[in-house]
Amino acid sequence: MRQNLLLAVASVVFLLVLLAGIEVALRVLGVGAPDQALTGLHAYSEVYGWAPRPGMRLESEGIVTTINDHGYRGEALPDAKTARHRIVVLGDSIAFGLYVQDAQTFSALLQSQRRDVEVGNLSVQGYGPGQELAKLEREALPLHPDVIVVAMCLSNDLADAVLPVFLYDGVHPKPYHRVEDGRLVLYDGHLRLPARDRLGLFLRQHSRIVGLFNPPSSAVLEDGDEDGRGWGGRKRAALKDRAGAIDVTSRVLAEMAARARAGGADLVVLAFPDRDEWDGVSHWRNALARTPPLKDVQVVAMAERFRHLGLGFDDFALDGIGHLTPAGHQATARILANVLRLPDPPR
Repeated sequence: MRQNLLLAVASVVFLLVLLAGIEVALRVLGVGAPDQALTGLHAYSEVYGWAPRPGMRLESEGIVTTINDHGYRGEALPDAKTARHRIVVLGDSIAFGLYVQDAQTFSALLQSQRRDVEVGNLSVQGYGPGQELAKLEREALPLHPDVIVVAMCLSNDLADAVLPVFLYDGVHPKPYHRVEDGRLVLYDGHLRLPARDRLGLFLRQHSRIVGLFNPPSSAVLEDGDEDGRGWGGRKRAALKDRAGAIDVTSRVLAEMAARARAGGADLVVLAFPDRDEWDGVSHWRNALARTPPLKDVQVVAMAERFRHLGLGFDDFALDGIGHLTPAGHQATARILANVLRLPDPPR
């Protein structure tokens, strides 16, 4: 009995050592890349689906991204308000500042360039309106902001509002909403994953062995897919009911505005265009602006604001989704300061 147990333990140890050796070899050879739709900055969350890891630092292609000890990018806001204007930003990778340095995000620029302003950037890569609503209530309002800014990505937020999983990998679960009997209903029970599924998510994100058999789902975010099984297919399916997606999204944003007001804060939505919105192929922002739930919510058409500054799409956007260039972040900081009527930068 004891001999059999020792043999079993030795077999498990041998297998683990073998797998570790294969993993190292694959990393050296650069084979079997894990799915990096969500980078190693994130961990599984029962509330949001995924969330930034406090204290993490990632350097990729010269771009440094740091997550502070409170779990969001950039400087952490002090517990007590130290400036006249406290602003909290919610959004996805556009506001988070994908592909730019910590100090180049429009949140960091707004704080560094304006007098008596402090800004907390609570944006998270891949988040949709449902996750932002939860973050507003759980993390933004406890910071006692004067203004909550929601940076909306017109390329994918309407799909994100109704999808139960992360658009770009189809695996990570996320909260979503439906309108039932005229009421906005939250669905989040599927976020409470058993340990086996949590391990699967971790391995998909970090293991090159898994990557050999499970190719990354979002190597090129701009292109979608042809066979309908990747993120492009998920997006088309989510937006097939255009009116339903608009209704859910507008109601979530209106709920965010109501909860912000109840917490003593104003709410402003910045609607960032993708290439189709900029070229007039899609009209999501106009459709949202006409919905009854948003009649009392300020939704800023960023396309119009960028044009007013004399910018073309390629001046402010890095890709078709609309991720911002450093110049785009600078322009956004300027636009937001104007929208919020903040004091001029010091001379």
